[in-house]
Amino acid sequence: DRNGNPTGIPPLPQPSTPHQLIPPAPSPITLMIRQSLRSQPPNPSAPHRFSPPKSAGSRMPTVTVVTNVEISMAEAKKLVGTVTNCLYPIVKCPAGHVHVHVLHSQPVSFGSGDCDTPCCHTRIVCADETTKELRNEMAAKIQPVLEATLTGLEAGRTQVMFERTSPEYIAIGAAILG
Repeated sequence: DRNGNPTGIPPLPQPSTPHQLIPPAPSPITLMIRQSLRSQPPNPSAPHRFSPPKSAGSRMPTVTVVTNVEISMAEAKKLVGTVTNCLYPIVKCPAGHVHVHVLHSQPVSFGSGDCDTPCCHTRIVCADETTKELRNEMAAKIQPVLEATLTGLEAGRTQVMFERTSPEYIAIGAAILG
């Protein structure tokens, strides 16, 4: 065409003033979700309902237990409940804020490539800082539970790793907590 456009497709309109990159404002739906999460009173009869942490005392631990020991679904569910009951009083949060995931019958070894000898890797991620004393207490409470549930597991073949995150890096549903 006359403007030097070989395709004949009209060019996109150009802004009359330079634009700045401005992050978009949260949508009304995001704002409503955030507000409803913050305003919900805790409901002990509904453990599935989430109420966000009110202080650093609510660390919201997320626990992942990975083991090469085969256990039944009933044993895995019991382990979830027992780990929850061990941790929530230590970290001073509601039991519903403890999230536990059990992966059993996994190929796991302790560096030797031996995936047959029982072993367990547990990762605990908390939403706020934990002291060394608190981490020691959590590990000490979890160890006997793991040994009781995972047949043949010995303390020397168990590892507990602690990680820290912050509420700004956690979303429940579609809302970031921080």
